[in-house]
Amino acid sequence: MTLELGGTQVNLNPSDPIAFKLEGESDWSEVDAEAKQSIEFELVWWREAQTAEEGTLDVRE
Repeated sequence: MTLELGGTQVNLNPSDPIAFKLEGESDWSEVDAEAKQSIEFELVWWREAQTAEEGTLDVRE
């Protein structure tokens, strides 16, 4: 499976289902009278690998 985002490709070969994680946070500052808000998306999966090289993620720009 290949994932492409903004011209960068990642080749995936998961051995288990891919989990999609979503995390949001807000940091409010009374001094600056503003809040920094963010949402993070994360894809997590496992794959079989006998060596560090086999476990390396294949990312191409």
